[in-house]
Amino acid sequence: MPYISAKTAVQTQPHCGQPSCRNTFLVDGVALELTPAAEASAFEAFVGALHMEKGSAQARQYTRDFIIHTLEKGDLSQFIKFEHPKATLKSVLETLGEPALTTKLVKESGRLSHLPTFVIGAFSGERLLAQAASYSLATAEHEAVQQALYDHFTEAVANAPLPSDADNYVPEEEINVMVAAEEQSPSETEKTDN
Repeated sequence: MPYISAKTAVQTQPHCGQPSCRNTFLVDGVALELTPAAEASAFEAFVGALHMEKGSAQARQYTRDFIIHTLEKGDLSQFIKFEHPKATLKSVLETLGEPALTTKLVKESGRLSHLPTFVIGAFSGERLLAQAASYSLATAEHEAVQQALYDHFTEAVANAPLPSDADNYVPEEEINVMVAAEEQSPSETEKTDN
């Protein structure tokens, strides 16, 4: 952040230490809230600046080392919120051609007590996708299905190719040369051919 601040001549500092203003910063003496959209735009700008200053190889390496690694090792519940996890997982499994989602009670303890514990498993066919424990059947099912989705997306992020990994990827420097060559008028091309 100091490099970016120095380049833009904008000084930022946390507005206060209270949790209520965690995403509020002072920018040139004005308190501004950092919304998720603004945070995403700033991050895209940073990766773009890295690409422009250091090249596509450095931007790709940063993306792999920082972004992908962080998403693989992090708690995806911070980044992904599922409004209807069961319906979403059913749709994902159907799209992948996997057996339908079923949830089953795997273990239980103290059903008739004041502190019951239920362990629900989310299955695709006979394959256990995830399981979760809770004091209620509905909560355990919800958490098991949600965990199965997090696991799926973690795996998808880890295996996702970057655009620069494609066989037909052309570095920006070469694109500029090709565009410049295509912009030559036909008469100029004929003169250079003769």
